[in-house]
Amino acid sequence: AVFCGHCEHCRRGDTQRCPQRKAFGISKDGAFADYVVTREEALHRLPDHVSFQEAAMTEPLAVAVHAVMERSCLCRGQVALVTGPGTIGQLVVQVARAAGACVVLSGTTQDKDRLELAQRLGADHIVFSDQQDVCDAVDLITGSRGADAAFECAGITAAVRDCLASVCKGGEVVQVGLTGRRIKLSYDDICLKEITLKGSFTHNHQTWAKAVALLSESNVDLGPLISGEFPIEEWQQAFDLCEKGAGLKYLLYPDAKSLEE
Repeated sequence: AVFCGHCEHCRRGDTQRCPQRKAFGISKDGAFADYVVTREEALHRLPDHVSFQEAAMTEPLAVAVHAVMERSCLCRGQVALVTGPGTIGQLVVQVARAAGACVVLSGTTQDKDRLELAQRLGADHIVFSDQQDVCDAVDLITGSRGADAAFECAGITAAVRDCLASVCKGGEVVQVGLTGRRIKLSYDDICLKEITLKGSFTHNHQTWAKAVALLSESNVDLGPLISGEFPIEEWQQAFDLCEKGAGLKYLLYPDAKSLEE
């Protein structure tokens, strides 16, 4: 992403809040270009042992790092609820586990494969929200205390409600997923339980440094989240798979030769 570098947010290092921020491939062209010009200070050096496949996953990893390590107060030994087993939810699980937390991940029976993958990658407990009440499941795990923190990564009303109902008194809810619409919620739990509700959006330069450190120290496993690799000429096939919800992340290579290597 590019940012102005001189607004109050940029001066504090919170470049994700810059009013002029533009992300490549979203609000700025260049994601599929051969070359992109950017500021030197916006770059990060990857350790030699980190593969380009892992490097391509650094951006979503940084989203998870920002949510867990910068927007929450999650500590070792605490319990975290994560709703939504998509790519970001999977990565939030791994970052929370790397922080020493016990992690509960919820999804529906339609997400069975993703939930089982998350369990193989470190989730301590999985909950099928269409078969069991998430709050009840968290109570069973915590002895009715509730989760210390909840990370909402699904972007749906039911998941937001599950987070508010499942955190303990004085707990926190970090909203990571975008709903794309207005939702109806009762804010009573926020007041009665003194819940801290925070938003989490993308990442900044410091976040990327933390994400690269996690990669360098092998504290996260990104390979299983890559569902396929395509030459860039076959981008439509990869996009179609994403729209169908098949798999998690797909990588595009500049040419077929790069894919073979």
